[in-house]
Amino acid sequence: MLLKAGERHFVLDGELILPIGETLSFEALQQRLHPAESRIRRLSLKTPAQLMLFDCLHMGNGNLLDAPMSERRVALERFHAREGNATLLLSPASRRIEDARRWLERSGGAFVMVRASCAGGLTRRRANAQAISSAPNCGRPNSRS
Repeated sequence: MLLKAGERHFVLDGELILPIGETLSFEALQQRLHPAESRIRRLSLKTPAQLMLFDCLHMGNGNLLDAPMSERRVALERFHAREGNATLLLSPASRRIEDARRWLERSGGAFVMVRASCAGGLTRRRANAQAISSAPNCGRPNSRS
């Protein structure tokens, strides 16, 4: 997925996902943890995994660890515009909690990564439907991101 990237120096945050039908299947992904290389190869051809990119921490000569999330997202979007393909995906992003709820519904109840930049600092966690429903609205227009 990333071995052929034009950029040689980067640190990205992402997660392997394996869509089966309309949902993500962690069980199908775990089946790849098998000692038989032939089985792993067969499964990877039958149901290819994808890498969902969430964040860009370093690009080229630039360390983005202390940069605001909005700047890191721009760097990630630029990287994905150059390198993205059917197996290298860009995570959806929004400042609206309603969007996160909709993404969770479409995922078939799978966990969704939620990042919120609030006055208390950056929060990143997996969330299920209950957690998203009770999450504070950290995507306010005046919040730092």
